[in-house]
Amino acid sequence: TMVIDVYGGYSLFKNAYTMFAICDSTSVMGYSYSLHDYQRGHVGASLHYHYRDMVHVKAKGNYYFWKNLTKGVDDVYDRSNWDLNLRIDAKIGQKWILYSDNHFEGKRWAYTSLGNKELPMIIDLNLGAQYTFNRWLDAYLQLGNYLHRDNSIFYGYPTQGCHFLVGIKYAPAFIFLVGFLFKNLFTANVLNP
Repeated sequence: TMVIDVYGGYSLFKNAYTMFAICDSTSVMGYSYSLHDYQRGHVGASLHYHYRDMVHVKAKGNYYFWKNLTKGVDDVYDRSNWDLNLRIDAKIGQKWILYSDNHFEGKRWAYTSLGNKELPMIIDLNLGAQYTFNRWLDAYLQLGNYLHRDNSIFYGYPTQGCHFLVGIKYAPAFIFLVGFLFKNLFTANVLNP
């Protein structure tokens, strides 16, 4: 099964925070903020593909049309013109899911005391495995940013390099109980009085 959605929109941002890096010739000394007004149009698409109950693919991409409305400032800072998210899940047997969760983002401009600086494209690739014990408890292991890229969110402010994440997801049984009661009592009384 495949579902494709296409969408678009327009947003107006008043007093949006924009980071300002205070630099000397070799490093970032600190940060300050300025407020800018932006308008943004965007178009995008998302794709959801399911093959039986074994493979799930989710992709979502956006293209942005930015304009800085602040008087005396033409450039748009800290915001990219496009982004793409791609997740692929593969179910192995009844208990295991292997996944690849990836984020890509176009180049951005940083506002610094030394002038505008270009930040490189973000490529954040992650691999993981999830084991389901029962309907309430899952455990997972993820290898994040396995290319060990310096994905700077802001100028001089990089994300973590290659890292491991281990965790559990627990959904209390009462959530399933409420869902069960709602489904059986509400639908029985409302639909079949």
